[in-house]
Amino acid sequence: MEFKSTNTQETEKEVFFSRVLFCSLVILILASIIFTRLFYLMVIESDDYKLRSANNTIRTQSVPASRGLIFDRNGDILASNEPVFQLEMIPEQVIDINKTLREPC
Repeated sequence: MEFKSTNTQETEKEVFFSRVLFCSLVILILASIIFTRLFYLMVIESDDYKLRSANNTIRTQSVPASRGLIFDRNGDILASNEPVFQLEMIPEQVIDINKTLREPC
């Protein structure tokens, strides 16, 4: 069994600690970059994202419906095309729901 000399052990310790220090610095730099970006997005750019969120709440979607009439074998209409309008609201986001429901569209 061969023992390493004290000088070799000290050199290995120095190499180990220098690697640990290097890895710690790299992790610290990456964490700083991530937290700086989070701060930028959450504090500085928050007004832009609030505006985007507000603009995203109202969405208009057209659905083409004209498919023709459906008749049964006797020529009676089973299904026809009639315009249908649907309104969906979230009650918690409406200030006065009774007034809103009474207003004509």
